[in-house]
Amino acid sequence: MTVSFTPRPAEGLNYPNVMQMFLARVAKTPDLTALRFKRNGLWRPMSWAEWEQASRELAAGMIGRFGVGVGDRVALMASTRVEWALCDLAIALCGAISVPIYATLSADEAAFILSESRCKLVIVETSEMLAALEGAGAPGSLTAELVIDPPAAGAPASRAESLATLRAAGREALAGVNDVRTRIESAIAEIGLEAAMTIVYTSGTAGRPRGAVLSHKNLVYEAWAIKNSIAVDRTDQHLLMLPLAHIFARHLLWAAVESGAVTAFAGSFASAARDMLEVAPTYVGAVPRFYEKVQRSVVDELAARSRVERSLVDRALAIGRRVSVCRQRGHSIPPLLAARHRAADKLLFAPIRARFGGKLRFFISGAAPLGRATGEFFHGLGVLILEGYGLTET
Repeated sequence: MTVSFTPRPAEGLNYPNVMQMFLARVAKTPDLTALRFKRNGLWRPMSWAEWEQASRELAAGMIGRFGVGVGDRVALMASTRVEWALCDLAIALCGAISVPIYATLSADEAAFILSESRCKLVIVETSEMLAALEGAGAPGSLTAELVIDPPAAGAPASRAESLATLRAAGREALAGVNDVRTRIESAIAEIGLEAAMTIVYTSGTAGRPRGAVLSHKNLVYEAWAIKNSIAVDRTDQHLLMLPLAHIFARHLLWAAVESGAVTAFAGSFASAARDMLEVAPTYVGAVPRFYEKVQRSVVDELAARSRVERSLVDRALAIGRRVSVCRQRGHSIPPLLAARHRAADKLLFAPIRARFGGKLRFFISGAAPLGRATGEFFHGLGVLILEGYGLTET
């Protein structure tokens, strides 16, 4: 006998699509900060209500100027930045399907994805990216192009429209009497859980990348599951450094919508260490390579100390490992070891943890297996790394 199993929350899925999940968050905490991003050296906040307004204006522009509608595919090729989140929601508000493309892909690879997914509109980060795509041959399905960053002074003029211009057009459309607002509201009300929300391309094990079609149900369920697995709420803030073309980063973003946590956008992978000091996140998601790099940096710095200091450091790290083993096994920590650990924490571990901003509760590792030695190194310092596992296809 064949038995089918459908995973779902015991109380059922609360929202029929990601747009209603987002609007429920806006209704709960409209004026609280949703996003933080750096402009001209300063971190700037955007509230949940401001995020909604910006995305509605972009959606109205896509609908009014380019006729984007239910089921159309819209590609998004950009690094991790605040505009990515605004466009992701805007595409959903059109009832369209987003197709993320890694900003680091070659023009030929990106052109293949645009063609294979039959995209109607592409949003790219820079005019240089767009020029490379055009040189690789834009597919016939593509009818419009948008650029996030304005071209540098002296750069050749581009026929593509800027995101700022599109948003202004959308703002004007929403203020007038037309069917743009109706089409957005219809998408919010009528798109169901089984409808496709995004097509995420993974690197093909043999040959071309393959697109995994994920529904609104995938995203709504995953956001619910993360919220009910990890204690995160609107008092939390996470630093997002991973590429949003990867589903791990995307789930971190949408899970923050469900929990109400603030998403701060790192300037880049290279600036993440400085960004953590500046924004003081309570949790951060990254790949094993990031933690390995931090571990090497700490170890190299400690190794450069004097012979006497290195001896003390080695003893402190050994104490941290012993405490880690006790905690992993659920054992109580012997009083003498606990006293030594408090001293080691004050002299060595706490200053290292302070580099992560001073408010960090845990790290999350995903996309590849985390080495046990790296996980235990951080645990010995008093930093927990939660390891996640998932498949883009699910």
